[in-house]
Amino acid sequence: MPNVFFFRPPSFFLDPRTGRPRYARIFLILLVIAAAAFTLPRVVTNVYKQHNTKANIAQQDMDAIGQGLALYKHDNGNYPSAEQGLLALVLEPTRGPAAKGWKQGGYIDRLPHDPWGNPYQYRFDETEQTYRLFSFGAGGPDAADEDGEGDSVIVAR
Repeated sequence: MPNVFFFRPPSFFLDPRTGRPRYARIFLILLVIAAAAFTLPRVVTNVYKQHNTKANIAQQDMDAIGQGLALYKHDNGNYPSAEQGLLALVLEPTRGPAAKGWKQGGYIDRLPHDPWGNPYQYRFDETEQTYRLFSFGAGGPDAADEDGEGDSVIVAR
């Protein structure tokens, strides 16, 4: 006869008839926890990427422009001058240093604008023979200085 004064309800994990653990229920709960642990990082990553799609598009565009610049340098021995700019990747330059090995058809199909509607910025340092490619980002040209320094600026990798 059960003790009525010290009655204790059966545990969630115990079978009320036998008093033995319900391993199937324990296993299912652990399986749900493991599935959540594996799925949660993917969900968080996808949500984060959806919020940063414009920045990702800008990086992809700048990667393509960077590849065009590398091909231009390979064919011509140097990057386009600041005067020639990124237009030298699409059209054969008519001013500045001559592009003797310029490839017919150009190095990129078109010169894209960033996702915010502004042209990508190109700065060329003639002394060091290096370039800086960037987008003003969501803040636009007003949020950055002439050298492309600012909080919303996205710089090519």
